[in-house]
Amino acid sequence: MYRVAARVLIFAACLCACGHAETEHDEPDAGHEAAPRSQDGAGPVTAADARPELPVGAPVTVGASGGTVSLPDGAAVEIPAGALDKTTVIAVRVLATVPELPDILSARGKAYAFEPHGTRFLKPVTLRLPFAGAADALFAARLDDASDTSWERVSGGKAAGHLLALSVTHFSIYRVVGIGVVTAPDAAVPEVR
Repeated sequence: MYRVAARVLIFAACLCACGHAETEHDEPDAGHEAAPRSQDGAGPVTAADARPELPVGAPVTVGASGGTVSLPDGAAVEIPAGALDKTTVIAVRVLATVPELPDILSARGKAYAFEPHGTRFLKPVTLRLPFAGAADALFAARLDDASDTSWERVSGGKAAGHLLALSVTHFSIYRVVGIGVVTAPDAAVPEVR
């Protein structure tokens, strides 16, 4: 009987300890992080709190020896040895909102920010941009940065599968577009394996 009572007391103590709710003014216990909160702070994180500009290619520190940063959908930057003269943290992310394309163009893939914006390379780097649909009549367009509203055509680029490989010497915001092709801006882009 005493063993059962002891177990019940221990179980109740555990429930009470686990049930402690942190208020805005509580600090998390040492060694424990506070539970993530929703954007409005009213409760736990939900699907509605997801930020559509994610995912971010895990930032990678790249130096003179080069490196690659990529996203699960195949978007990537390949930096060859000697392209950077100093160590730089490189990231790739999907943008949720960008300026509209001119009427004669349509989005064939998502817009990607290669960061840090404006980074200049000593040698060209290769961007890989996923796109949907056939590879005809497509090319890359870019914005200088998040405040730019005028898409510019980027020369070059070669399609292989559902990726457009593009050689550039600086980072901007890039997107695959097509002429006279009707595709929604957020069209499903096949995952590259």
